[in-house]
Amino acid sequence: MFIHIPKTGGSSLEHDLVSQGWREEFSVHGIPADQLRFARASPQHFHADLLERVFRFEAFDKVVALVREPYTRLKSEYYWHFRNTEAKPDPALWLDDVFQKLADDPFLNDNHFRHQAEFLPSGVDVSVFKLEEDGVALARRTICGPDLPQRSLRDRLLRRRSKHSKTSTYQPEVERAFQTLRPKIVGFYRKDYDVFGYDPAPYRNLPLYRTSLKIT
Repeated sequence: MFIHIPKTGGSSLEHDLVSQGWREEFSVHGIPADQLRFARASPQHFHADLLERVFRFEAFDKVVALVREPYTRLKSEYYWHFRNTEAKPDPALWLDDVFQKLADDPFLNDNHFRHQAEFLPSGVDVSVFKLEEDGVALARRTICGPDLPQRSLRDRLLRRRSKHSKTSTYQPEVERAFQTLRPKIVGFYRKDYDVFGYDPAPYRNLPLYRTSLKIT
């Protein structure tokens, strides 16, 4: 089972798995967001509280998740949300608006802002990989095994195109604005920094790699 935490590289992993012959289940794709307003979150973005009500985790050989440095994850959400907007809003105003809305709706934007620790089910041995530490490749190997077949040229080209389509173009003024917001973002996501061993100091991560994590 792959637990897809939004904005952590999950789409890349899912594409890799499908290219290896896996079939994606319990997900909704290709439907505009305004047509999914009847659901608080799409199935692929269910967090632990919902997953625990639906699944018997003992039925799975492995449970795998990807995580990402929280500040970078939130900044990535900003760029992705406004990827087609030339005049992007002030990051400070946007962040204040997000935090205010989250107080009333923790499912905001299909669970994209929820703490990553809240996606890991209690008492379940979850193999957790960091995106920054080649997490997609390591998660793929954990799921598929060490003897992975070589991708075809078509698969490599499709993966490159998919990766390029999800790449954000960073803007210096946005980067500077987010740097001033870093203490607020780190404070909000402090639990994720503690649970996953990320260093809240700018541009530095602890050399900690977790292959298994059980939330109790």
